[in-house]
Amino acid sequence: MYLGLPAALFTIDMEGNGNRAPINLDGFKQFFDMLEPAIGMQVSLGQTNTVALCPALTTHSELSDEALNEAGIKPTTMRISIGLEDPRMFIAHIIEAAKLSIDRKHVDFSSSFPSNEHIDEIYMQTYMDVHQRFVKSLPKFSQLSQ
Repeated sequence: MYLGLPAALFTIDMEGNGNRAPINLDGFKQFFDMLEPAIGMQVSLGQTNTVALCPALTTHSELSDEALNEAGIKPTTMRISIGLEDPRMFIAHIIEAAKLSIDRKHVDFSSSFPSNEHIDEIYMQTYMDVHQRFVKSLPKFSQLSQ
């Protein structure tokens, strides 16, 4: 990757763990539907806007449960590709969608997200780190003026 930075693509599974039960599938579908229109729900090739995909509900919906499992896809797997927009806008939308859908079956699920202040802190640290790497990768003025 350019500058050694991670890709702006990540996967979320809401299948639960030892401390939390898996997300109710109907609640997850409602949550996923609520992400639109803030987050586009399509496969994207070369676009710069944020998009999300739930493979089990869309691109891989024809596969059997066994084939999905072999592919590492759970019913609640979401893949999100972050675009050029401020990612905090999408985090806020995700939290609000969770409050309106997932919290109905999984009380206080949305309270497990980081605080507003912590989200701002993570954003600022990440933004500054990425921008510094970018600026350091640019040619020196002496290289441009030769």
